[in-house]
Amino acid sequence: MKALRQRNAEAGIAVHSNIAPRVYAGSDVHAKRIEQSRDYVTACLGGRKGCRIIELGCGTLDISGPFSDDNEVWGMDCNESAAGVATMRWPKARLNLCSLQPESCDVLVLCEFLEHIPEPSILISNWLPLSKQVIISHPLNGDLKRDLSGGEHQWSFTDEDFNNWFVIGGHELVQEEVFPMGEYEIILGRGRRL
Repeated sequence: MKALRQRNAEAGIAVHSNIAPRVYAGSDVHAKRIEQSRDYVTACLGGRKGCRIIELGCGTLDISGPFSDDNEVWGMDCNESAAGVATMRWPKARLNLCSLQPESCDVLVLCEFLEHIPEPSILISNWLPLSKQVIISHPLNGDLKRDLSGGEHQWSFTDEDFNNWFVIGGHELVQEEVFPMGEYEIILGRGRRL
């Protein structure tokens, strides 16, 4: 990993706990990421209902929220305001503030999350073995000389880092793509447990 320590873990949580809730589904910059992530969730479900989906760093549940009518959707985030918006948008979903205790699930969503946490490798090694399938996205090859995402990111990852998440977690990468998102590129993929 290429370290981009723009702030320590405590400061990172403080920033994300107090940031205004963001609904990305209607954003020109984020719409493609949200749409493709939802398509990956659909592919992971394979037409099944009643599955358990967990989204870490869920914000307003843009990705997993639409699946909450037919599945057990859990969102975890440290932002109480975002959780409130998520609950209004997706009343059947369940929200958990700041608990990141590993749990088993059918689909784990880690989109635009790993770059914000202090120990992404530890989270991956604890959560992925309990997840049948996973969807991961993060910025790719962020410029270390500028303030990525307004200074909110702790890390900048390469495509090698991205591939290693699946290996560390005992998953095989099934599908991936890279596309522009604002001023940087994002890599998005889905995998399944070996």
